[in-house]
Amino acid sequence: MRCSAGRTALMYGCGARATEAVRMLLEAAGPLDVNAVDAKGDTAFRMAVNANDIKVLLLAVDDIDPNAGISIAVRRCAA
Repeated sequence: MRCSAGRTALMYGCGARATEAVRMLLEAAGPLDVNAVDAKGDTAFRMAVNANDIKVLLLAVDDIDPNAGISIAVRRCAA
């Protein structure tokens, strides 16, 4: 489920430095795309980096692709 900006609950949790909420989302049953990209080309990983929250980053280190969304950002900058 996404908002109108294409963000997931995981993205909002990472951006808000809500470590417990992120942990709960990652442990919840069901599929969770940790590499989902929003309308601006940002991922949950990037939102956690921008929020300077290493604890959130470490929760899903095995599943996160730090390069997800890069091609979108590169295309936007080149335009």
